[in-house]
Amino acid sequence: MARDEALLESVATGGPPVLRFYAWQPATLSLGYFQAYADFQSQPPEWRCLPVVRRTTGGGAILHDAEVTYALIVSAGDLWLRPNANRLYELAHRAVIAAVGHDARLAGPGHARGASGAGGRGGPFLCFSRRHELDVVVPNADPSCADGKIAGSAQRRRPGAILQHGSIILAPSVPPQPCADWAALDGPIGFESAVMRLRSAFERGLGAACESSHLDPSEAARAAALEVKYASDEWTRRR
Repeated sequence: MARDEALLESVATGGPPVLRFYAWQPATLSLGYFQAYADFQSQPPEWRCLPVVRRTTGGGAILHDAEVTYALIVSAGDLWLRPNANRLYELAHRAVIAAVGHDARLAGPGHARGASGAGGRGGPFLCFSRRHELDVVVPNADPSCADGKIAGSAQRRRPGAILQHGSIILAPSVPPQPCADWAALDGPIGFESAVMRLRSAFERGLGAACESSHLDPSEAARAAALEVKYASDEWTRRR
């Protein structure tokens, strides 16, 4: 989380756009920026025993276990945000659809449930219990059940730049969250293989080549300073 905020600040001050993929160890629950900590405390014991952090982006809580998290950070004037910031959700999620295949699609109008998975306040505690028309869903094996959500995203907007976080589920998590997963469609897929497919799909969808890189010294120093905030109870319990 600290690295993503440091990169957001870098892009806001003229740095290039960033697409970052990462995983979590150990399995961790991330709360959306607007979620009340009391909502986490009211969850069953198997959820309350998890490590918990608070994101700077909105949306519902996500269990980061067998999944890929991406951070896409672009300047506020970027063409990828036209006509509005929802365009970035659509571009990213169409890239996810291209990587996943197997009839993955956008949920579409009329499929909203609870608050927007794209950063809305309120609604069910877990992100994957929410549904927004721009979320990525796949057909359920049982035709009598609703399509399963396999990916969702949320944004943080600040002067000069936007950070978009997203989660793509690779396999069932422990404890289970209500979602679809890539393994059920394609067989087991590892993190590195998923990232290779996602990176290629994002490059095609955004019309831009990615160059592998590391945080520069100023970004690394800023991220180290921000770790204090994200590791603090004050930040995690602030709402």
